Amino acid sequence: ALLPDVVPRLDAVFNIGRSLLVVEALRTGNDDLLRQAMDDHLHQPYRLPKIPGAAAAAQAGMEHGALAVCLSGAGPGLLAFAREDHERIGEAMCEAFAAAGHEARYWVQSAFSPGLTIKGIPATAVVRAGDARPWILPAE
Repeated sequence: ALLPDVVPRLDAVFNIGRSLLVVEALRTGNDDLLRQAMDDHLHQPYRLPKIPGAAAAAQAGMEHGALAVCLSGAGPGLLAFAREDHERIGEAMCEAFAAAGHEARYWVQSAFSPGLTIKGIPATAVVRAGDARPWILPAE
């Protein structure tokens, strides 16, 4: 109900482009690109101001070292990306919510994943373009 029924085409195109940039930023580890990619024109401008303390918490996260901060889904939670100072970022964001009269908590989650492993099979799966099934190749 907070979002408009119709959005300007430029805003829609902006967000579609940003979604592709997020993937590239995460793939390459490009922090500056991630910061740019997390900008939003479709839902955050409408939802963020309706969540007491959220804008201040996002700003506090950035000021304390987050690479990017965004709404997690429709809110009210926020998601902060950081390589270091996780506790300091989380505490600063919670303090901003507290200043707005809301209790908040944070979790530090690892984004590292070793990828798919198949126990007991020393092989690498490769999916070739246009092929629906993976090819299992011996590990080198």
